[in-house]
Amino acid sequence: MTLLSARSDYIFKLIFADERNLNCLQNFLQAVLGLQGDEFTGLKITSPISAKGIPRR
Repeated sequence: MTLLSARSDYIFKLIFADERNLNCLQNFLQAVLGLQGDEFTGLKITSPISAKGIPRR
């Protein structure tokens, strides 16, 4: 099994641009921005560029 780096734009979008992974995206943003858990009131992916157009294997 080959592990893929989340630093790849393709893999990053598969992980963080999927509505099913909003909790992962929230945790990532909290870590990068230095926010506390209660500072988020909601999170919605609005970018037209998302993982929906990326085929899954």
